[in-house]
Order: sequence, then structure tokens, then C-alpha cells
Amino acid sequence: MLLLALCSNQVFAKPEAGPAKEELIRFSLWATLEAYPEAGEVVDTKNPLAHPINRLREIVPFFIEGMVCGWSFTYTPSDKTRNVEEFFEFKPLREYPNMKSFIKYTEPWIEENKLKVNQEATPEKLTWLKMAGRVSAASAFFGGILQVKPILISDVRGMNAAVEKVKGRQTALKRLIERFKDEYESVPYQRIIIEHADCLAEAEELILCAVENGIKLFDHADIYGRRECERLFGEVLKRNPNIREKIIIQSKCGICKGYYDLSKEYII
Repeated sequence: MLLLALCSNQVFAKPEAGPAKEELIRFSLWATLEAYPEAGEVVDTKNPLAHPINRLREIVPFFIEGMVCGWSFTYTPSDKTRNVEEFFEFKPLREYPNMKSFIKYTEPWIEENKLKVNQEATPEKLTWLKMAGRVSAASAFFGGILQVKPILISDVRGMNAAVEKVKGRQTALKRLIERFKDEYESVPYQRIIIEHADCLAEAEELILCAVENGIKLFDHADIYGRRECERLFGEVLKRNPNIREKIIIQSKCGICKGYYDLSKEYII
């Protein structure tokens, strides 16, 4: 699946001393149309970014203090057998009481560029579409025999729609890349997300094609793809060591089943 998506808020931070100079810092906003039960809030569907923006403004001064002077961490993982609850705390080494006065915010990037966000995908089997109620059993059966692969997009209403039908899995993957090259529009802070689940062959084909077309940043997390994505990406790099110096890899870690583990042993 190819996803062209970026939802971020931009923050300007001005130094406390010295000549006036503005530094641009970008934070990601994660918004949902569902309720936030842990916060006791119901999302305003007409303005789903309101809650994450408010939360971001609360924590940005804290993050900038840590970015300037560093943080101190204290973490204790949960241990049910010993009746130990999880404890996690981190705080900046130095606090700046007037930090808020040096920060100003821009409008979220997504508001200006939301009509330029594209999502395209192709299913491995029509069975998945049948299970989701998107095609009939007959269409899934005969389409499977003929190896029909639809190219799906999310339209302006947020609905999935087939815009093309091709024959064969490899042809479908190549069409995704071709469509991307035809429709790509350069905008500031562009982010391209490639989701390849747990298929090494298809992951390799998409990654190599992406690199050939100038995509350099690959975002990972240890939980992506049922914890398989990073391993498979590593396999692709082993098989194609020449692309390593052409790309930038960023990742996130620490999320485990029911708790967070930010220990040195887990991360390394």
C-alpha cells in the first residue's frame, strides 16, 4: 500500500538570550474521529484536530526544555508476579519558567495540504474485499481465477474506490509506483509511507522502486507489521547493501504487550 500522508503542527521556538532567531520545530499530530475516553472528552467531528492541538500546546514547552538541556529518565516495568506497577517518569534537567512566552504556533500543515494527501493500495486477494463486503462472492471467485487486481484509492469522502483493474500482482504493484510518479506533487514536509505487511519479495520490490524514484526517508517502529517490518527491511538491506547510503531510516520503540519497555537492554 502506498500512503502519502503527513499530519503535523509547526512550532516556532525563540532562544531566551542572544540575537532574535527563530527555529522551526515540527511535531506530529495524531487525530481520531473516535472519543478519547482516557481524557473524558468527546471528539468534535467538525474539528478533529482541536484535541491533539490543545494537548500539543500543553507539552511543547516541556519537550523544548528537554531538547535544550536533556531529560532524566526513571522507568520501572510492571511485574504482576511481584505486584509491581509500571512507573515511568522523565523530566527536563532544567526548567525555563518563561518558556511559553518564546513559542508561537502556526496552523497545522494538514489544513493547507489535506487535498494533496493520497492513499492508494492493491489487495493481495479479492477474498479480503469479499470479507469486508466490498465485492460479491462471485466477483471474488471469478476475479481470483483471472488474477484481477484492483487499484484502490480513498476518495474525497474517505471512501475506498477502485480506479483501475489490472491483471497480476506484480503488474498491480508496478502500477502503484507509476501512478505515484504521475500524481506526485512536491509540497513542504512531504512524507511517503509504504506498507508492505510481511511479504519479503513485495517489500523488496517496493523499497527498491521507491529508492529509484528518489524516496529517501523510511519510517519504522518495532511494532509495525506484527513486529515484522523492521526485520524484513533489514533483510532487504542485506540483499541490497548498495542502497543503505542512499536512504535515511528513523524508528520508534518501547511498546510491548500491556506495557512500555524503554530499558537499554530492550532498545539495543
